Amino acid sequence: MEKYSELQSLILSAQQGDQDTFRVLYGLLSPRIFRFIRPRVSNRDDALDALQETFIDFWKGLPKFAYQGEKPLEAFLYRIASRKLSRSFRFLGKNVSLESVEDVIVDESFAPAGVVLDVTYALAVLGPKDREIVVLRNIEDKPFAEISQLLGELENTLKVRHHRALARLRKKLNYE
Repeated sequence: MEKYSELQSLILSAQQGDQDTFRVLYGLLSPRIFRFIRPRVSNRDDALDALQETFIDFWKGLPKFAYQGEKPLEAFLYRIASRKLSRSFRFLGKNVSLESVEDVIVDESFAPAGVVLDVTYALAVLGPKDREIVVLRNIEDKPFAEISQLLGELENTLKVRHHRALARLRKKLNYE
């Protein structure tokens, strides 16, 4: 079965109240959404809470949801997660720690621990929006068109911000 058809049939089944099917959807989609959330909160527990709240809202809105493909579904979940994080930052004054960036970026089998710490520190000094753009582009390997759709910003604006953020990272890491 093709992935589009599989996701579409899972959505249709979950829309009819099938909780087991929703668990399958959660299993398929939650790792990507967790990678989106994790660098934006101070610890893993907060990330798991935001992930859970995101999927609770998705479950509640599922009866009205019209499936249009995997990318629009992912963008929809990112928007829900973004709103959850926005409220969390606004009301609780949360901030991002160095630990959060390290969780998402690095598998130390690919880079020595010292390099990981340097990159983690450098990313932590970027502003939240620039960090988000760099993580989506360079770690999650998303094209600018998709990042534009996810963040609701013009593609060219994102390219400029990305370029400037990378320049700041290079300078911070003394990598010219």
